[in-house]
Amino acid sequence: MLSPDPIELVVFDMDGVLADTEPLHLVALNRVLEPEGFAFDSRGVAEFLGSSDLDMFRRLKPRLPLLREPEHYATAKMHRVIELVSEGLNANPGVLELVLHLKMRGVRSVVASGSAPPLVEAVTQALGLRRSFDGLFSSSMVARGKPAPDLFLHAASTVGIAPSACLVIEDAPAGVAAAKAAGMSVVAVRTESTAGLDLSAADAVVDSLETFDLEWLDGR
Repeated sequence: MLSPDPIELVVFDMDGVLADTEPLHLVALNRVLEPEGFAFDSRGVAEFLGSSDLDMFRRLKPRLPLLREPEHYATAKMHRVIELVSEGLNANPGVLELVLHLKMRGVRSVVASGSAPPLVEAVTQALGLRRSFDGLFSSSMVARGKPAPDLFLHAASTVGIAPSACLVIEDAPAGVAAAKAAGMSVVAVRTESTAGLDLSAADAVVDSLETFDLEWLDGR
């Protein structure tokens, strides 16, 4: 259930939540792997949603005869996605309005993503939201990525907010699990990439941030 405490910090996942970047990740992944004869569709990468690129390639390494180390592919994919983002990106419905409402209410907000810091910076800049957030956090900053709670706990600790006063907005089961393990409330957003995945562990599920209930910030 949602926190009984008033929310002081909203933690946004990035990919899929702020913008529909998952298709860009798939394009970039295939551009990196196609020279070695591999390609994925959206179903093939569903298990990696919410994970960092480095974690994904570490998990792929035993399955595919990749020629180089996971770090190489993770870096190459990140640069590919940044190139695609630079061509133009739109915020998902309701995102800009929610970020504005949080500012008006004095509720702090951050981004906590499995993507690498340069990509988090690029996406928030492309959306015109970089200055709206109180911090940008990446799973590269912690020992364990989602579904471990490390990233969310690190973000809350850095900003100085107790986990019980945090609300996470996620779109993937790994992120929902990470938020719950961190002792935070979590609202899941159904997106095209994750709509078929099990989001039932979230405290609330919405089809769009346009229907985010601002009363969730008031506590119970």
